[in-house]
Amino acid sequence: MEHLFSPFMQYGFAGLCFVLIGVICWLMRQVIDVLRATSQVIERNTSAIDRLNTSTHRVERAVNEMRDELLKRPCIAREKDA
Repeated sequence: MEHLFSPFMQYGFAGLCFVLIGVICWLMRQVIDVLRATSQVIERNTSAIDRLNTSTHRVERAVNEMRDELLKRPCIAREKDA
């Protein structure tokens, strides 16, 4: 038990604590960088989805207009007698 309280052991534990604190700080910086990159990807995906949504609405409006135009025209098919 005396060896545990010797100055060399205490300095070793203190040094290990500083190393571990440094590793934890480095890991936290890495996590923060990943979170920043992830938020940028989410932002870009959101803007792409918004553009796609706008484009889809335009196409849907054009298809509905074409459908209305086709329904206005008379049918030229002859009815068959059954």
